[in-house]
Amino acid sequence: MQRLFPLICIAFTWCATNAQNVCGFQQDQALSKRLANYEMDVTLDHTKHLVTGTQSIEWINNSPDTVAHVELYMYLNSFKDYNSSYLRNTGANVMGQDISDRPKEDWGYITLNSVKTLGSDKELSRKYIQKLDGNEQDESVIRIDLNYDIAPGDTLILNTEFESKLPRTIARVGYAENDFHFFVHWYPKLGVFEANEEGIWGW
Repeated sequence: MQRLFPLICIAFTWCATNAQNVCGFQQDQALSKRLANYEMDVTLDHTKHLVTGTQSIEWINNSPDTVAHVELYMYLNSFKDYNSSYLRNTGANVMGQDISDRPKEDWGYITLNSVKTLGSDKELSRKYIQKLDGNEQDESVIRIDLNYDIAPGDTLILNTEFESKLPRTIARVGYAENDFHFFVHWYPKLGVFEANEEGIWGW
């Protein structure tokens, strides 16, 4: 596995560099504005399937509204237990996989251990929210109340500390035998702040 890794990196780099020429198209600029950027320092304990890390999130308020809070997607908490909104209506069957007798160590989770704005030592207030179904046991979205407002065009920088435990492979994420780790939405991830059909902006 270790010897294959450089070859995978080389192949990925070649594909990324030559994709435009091979596919016969040219893309001079991004198709969407780059409003969010992430810088991370993370460590994987591959025996515990546990990631610990720090993260800096930079977000530009591209809306006409002043923003007083942000919302982060905590995907791995969908696989914390049977009570998440994602799993509770599946009948303990996910993509053909029976999870009815899943042992405790096979579940995953993500925790946000610290979140502060750049230059501040004050922990920001946060709580899990359930806007879609009111399921108070679901922890897949967390609201962060900011200590100052973000005006239109301004930039927010959040510094976070988090811990992510991968579940045994389930619904496009997890770990399996032979030191296999499949990472999807494994870190605290900003939601999208956008306007709805009525022109009202929100997360």
